Amino acid sequence: MEKYAGTEPFIQDKVTRVPTDKQLLDMLEKGRISAAVMILNDALNVVLNNPGHYQNIGIANPYLETLNLFYYINKKNVNLYEKVTSGIETVVDNGYAQKTCDDAILKHKEILRKLIIE
Repeated sequence: MEKYAGTEPFIQDKVTRVPTDKQLLDMLEKGRISAAVMILNDALNVVLNNPGHYQNIGIANPYLETLNLFYYINKKNVNLYEKVTSGIETVVDNGYAQKTCDDAILKHKEILRKLIIE
């Protein structure tokens, strides 16, 4: 996924393409840009792999967008389509998928909070 940075968010001629997540967060930390739009896990991975850095930035809520995820099945496994679909629908309908996602995000937020506080 391409990374973009800007000094004035959402003004197209003020947006710059950035090659890496780390460079994007470095620019934000140094105040060279006012905002960065990233996938949460990408940002957290950079922060976790660079302890002691990124003390002056935080995650804005609510998120800008939630992405729909799709699954694909190789045609040699098309006979599993109904079973896979049923399994996915079950974990979505009973709330397990959302709970798993929420737990993962909470875990990352706790790790990020500890890194920022320490």
